[in-house]
Amino acid sequence: MVLSVTEYTKICTELCNEITRSQLEMLKNHFRLKINSRRTLSRIDTARGLFRLLEKRDLLCPENETTLNEIRCLVKPNNFKTQETIQHPIDNRLHSTRVLPSVPRSLIEKVNTVIRSEIGAKWKEFARALSITEGYIDRLESQHRGNISDMVQEILTFEHERDFPNMDLWQIRLKHALEEARRKDLSRKIDNILILNSI
Repeated sequence: MVLSVTEYTKICTELCNEITRSQLEMLKNHFRLKINSRRTLSRIDTARGLFRLLEKRDLLCPENETTLNEIRCLVKPNNFKTQETIQHPIDNRLHSTRVLPSVPRSLIEKVNTVIRSEIGAKWKEFARALSITEGYIDRLESQHRGNISDMVQEILTFEHERDFPNMDLWQIRLKHALEEARRKDLSRKIDNILILNSI
């Protein structure tokens, strides 16, 4: 759906007014691979400045709602589903009696199995990208005696519980963490699973 310039401007203004300093740093980190310039990013000290930069790089515009949805999802996870309901009232009419969205367990299990079995030596970078502290990483190693599959499963379980019921945020954070861990191949595999699941 293409937003009108008025709608786009209104949403951007609302987000800029609500984004905190810590959220700004999170967004800068989230988009740093796409912006690909540490110097440029280091000069950004306001949400408005980041939005302008994303617009200059053609990553943010009324015709492309993907980046805007990513920002909304990261900054206002609890509001994201509400906004989606407003945008797609017909699609949501059938589910009006349900309060929480259904969680596709099979999808979660498929995603977790791929990451758990293939992340390998990059598991620590993956954990750090999901904001798992060094202290917890050390405790995971001690508790699971270096069993990567078990350690990663615990990280994935924690991440899903933290993001629930926002499946959009869960998907974005996992794919971003895999890319940060230099496992873009796994990120693409997760994309394929998600695409197949949505058909």
